Amino acid sequence: MTVKQKIMRLACSGLLLVMPMAAIYGGPVVMDPLDRGQATVTRDVAEYTNREQALMATALGGGDSTALPLADDFEAWSTANDWQSKAEWLASAQQIKSYLIKDVSVRVLDGLVVVQFLLRTQSRKGNLPQNKIVVDIWRQSSQQLAVRYTTDTSVSQRTAALSQKR
Repeated sequence: MTVKQKIMRLACSGLLLVMPMAAIYGGPVVMDPLDRGQATVTRDVAEYTNREQALMATALGGGDSTALPLADDFEAWSTANDWQSKAEWLASAQQIKSYLIKDVSVRVLDGLVVVQFLLRTQSRKGNLPQNKIVVDIWRQSSQQLAVRYTTDTSVSQRTAALSQKR
């Protein structure tokens, strides 16, 4: 494993530990100003929810990969399989039969957009559905996805339980 991969793996682990807490404190939902007990999403959450939906739909369709908003140096990092190139990520995405994106949280930071959400997928092989926490880093200027970090929710729950014991 190269130094860059070690650094990215460490960063991924840190983000996956911190992001669930960030969602609690800086979530995407704003209370209705008329206090009707309803919640509305922010403009950024609506925009990036649409981007994530379009990305998944295009990736699953197996169509033209140049139509995908992925940066040339796109990387996918996971607690399950470490690092994936763009081609490897596209191949694994095409194994998904259906998906659901929910609980989207967006944070804009100096030209980068951090998007966190829960992703539920069902594979074409008929396995049980998988729930994942996804953290995507988008480049705001080019509107391209630069990096994707994922972990199974079971992994993050175990990690949270371990950190509470300390």
